[in-house]
Formats: sequence, C-alpha cells, structure tokens
Amino acid sequence: MIRKQGLKVRGDWGGCHAVIGGQNVVLKFFCMRSKYSGKHFVRCYPCERQQALFDGHIRAFSFFGGVFPVLIYDNLTTAVQKIFKGKKREVQKSFDKFRAYYNFAPLFCNPGQGHEKGGVEGLVGYARRNYMVTVPEADTLEALNEKILAECFSYGDHRISGREHSVNELYEEERKHLIALPEVAFGNLQTATGKINKYSTVLVDKNRYSVPTHYAYCKAIAVLHVDRGRYFTGIKRLPLMPGCLTAINGALILTIIWS
Repeated sequence: MIRKQGLKVRGDWGGCHAVIGGQNVVLKFFCMRSKYSGKHFVRCYPCERQQALFDGHIRAFSFFGGVFPVLIYDNLTTAVQKIFKGKKREVQKSFDKFRAYYNFAPLFCNPGQGHEKGGVEGLVGYARRNYMVTVPEADTLEALNEKILAECFSYGDHRISGREHSVNELYEEERKHLIALPEVAFGNLQTATGKINKYSTVLVDKNRYSVPTHYAYCKAIAVLHVDRGRYFTGIKRLPLMPGCLTAINGALILTIIWS
C-alpha cells in the first residue's frame, strides 16, 4: 500500500556546464523526483525563468504520465511572491494559475531549509555526476535533453539500495494514484510588444534582437517560447527564429538567427 507521502514529488534546479554546438555554455537543469518510487525527470534550460519552470513541469508530468497531488519546492522567486511565517506563502499569480490548471498543491520548504526536500537534492547531485560528467557535448540543447531523457527512462530499471523492487516496479504502484493530465497542455507562451528601431533591432526582455532591415520602424509583437521566438508586424508574420546558445559573462543567452 502506498502511504500518503508516496503521492508527493519534489522539484528543484541545478547548474552544469556543457558544450553545445562547439561552444562552452552554462546551463540550468530542472529536476523532479518521486518520493515513493525514486523515478525522476531531468531537463536542461538556458536559465531558471518562470517559463522554463513551467516547461519543466509540463514535460515532467508527461514523463510521469500524470500529476502528483503535492509538489515540494524551495522558495523559488518564480513561484513565491511573499514568504510568511511557517509554511504559508503568497504565490505569483501566474504560478497559481499554472498550479490550478494541473490541480496540484505546492508545499514550500522553510527558508534556508532546502534539505526538507530530501531526495531531490540528492537527485541534483546524482544528475550532475551521472549526466553532466564528463562535460556533455551535443549539437543542440534539444539533442542534449534527448540524451538525458533516455538516461531517465533507463534509471527506471535501477533498484535503489535497501529496496526490494526496481524504480519502475514501485512507480507502477503509485501511478494509478496520480491526477490525470488535461487533454491540452498549459499554454506556456509569453508575448511582448516593441518598436523596431532604425538599426533593425527590437528590445525584448532586456535583450535586443535583429530583424530584416525593411522592418525598421515597424511595431512588432514577439511570441516567446522557452527556446525560440516568433515576431509579428501588422498582419504579416516574420520568419521563425531558431536560437543558438552563446555564453556571455558566464550567462546563457539566446542569439537569434533568421531563417
């Protein structure tokens, strides 16, 4: 029988280095680990922004085949607006909307007590040692994540020391208790408006991106995905912009390449 704590999963962020497309970059990776079975999910991102947090959840829920009723976190600034005494928190409105969409209850650790998350902090170290050493190399970030995802699936055959059954065998017990996924995933898009200047660049989220020169002085709407963006001006859609990763001052930014 699965006890109540078996219906909890823990989420956290870690950091690593990688070589993407021949460039040395700094990445963040999102982890989610079941308390009961130990089954886990790991995915790398350019940063820890809220859109990446949501994407990590969406992909993790798909990986697990459902939503755990309770998710345990540190006091992430992308989730928590204000910390009160004890466990009470005022969460970001956007995070609360996301939480309500998937119908899970967030539980936040006491400040400075990240060890309350237990296994997931061990997962951060495990993922770094097993998936990020030696420094991983891939042509694209997506290719790296596909490799890590395969490792996560393979881990299901592992039997954790002191347990009689494998990770997947234990997971099959708890899977029936998960909340069903909605038919349509949460719409994890952000939009921003701006004006293209005389140099044919537009400011989006504190970064300037180049556009074709004949769009100078036009108003633009940027639809932002986690790993790519698309611009609209008037009723005409500008070309899709695949991104490449560039390390600047130890941070990872998205450099736009027009197709």
